Amino acid sequence: MFFKISICFLITVLVFKVNAFVPDNLLESKRLSVCKQPNSYGFSQRAATNKHYLISDKSFDWMNAEFFCLNLGAHLPIPTNAEDTKFYRNFFTTGVKTLKFRNQSQFLDDSSLGTAGYWLGGYRSQANETWFWVDGSKFKYTEWIENEPNNMGKIENVAHDWFRVAEKKWLGWNDCPLWVYNHYTICELKC
Repeated sequence: MFFKISICFLITVLVFKVNAFVPDNLLESKRLSVCKQPNSYGFSQRAATNKHYLISDKSFDWMNAEFFCLNLGAHLPIPTNAEDTKFYRNFFTTGVKTLKFRNQSQFLDDSSLGTAGYWLGGYRSQANETWFWVDGSKFKYTEWIENEPNNMGKIENVAHDWFRVAEKKWLGWNDCPLWVYNHYTICELKC
């Protein structure tokens, strides 16, 4: 019980107030620095937007994925509509096919779970069960799988977009524990 409470507290403190550990000016300074030449960091600009995206060639748990993005002045993706989710999915599948991934066989072949995917920048507030994005905004648009989010075992506090490998089909968003699974990481940088 103590472990569960400690993890919940850590999630709330770390995710909801990441700036308690990293000052706003440091994050903003990194973002501005990367925004000067985002393509030199591996980012690609989404057409007709001020957003740039990068997909990591490593899979991480949710917290390390967000830290990976923060280190680049970015965050995990925050979809606001169906077009965003469609873009992320295309960016993900194109990236997995064109980059040399350490875990590529896990995606292209059948993994033990038969699924793959990427992290979303969403987390559940421990205080009131409300879902937020890493930028502090509430969810206004979702693509949850039927009967999700379900917070199974009261430990599913972060979101990812799931892909069924065998069927080559996107299933939708799912909640899961932040430390149990490693998924691919898409970073979203606003310049």
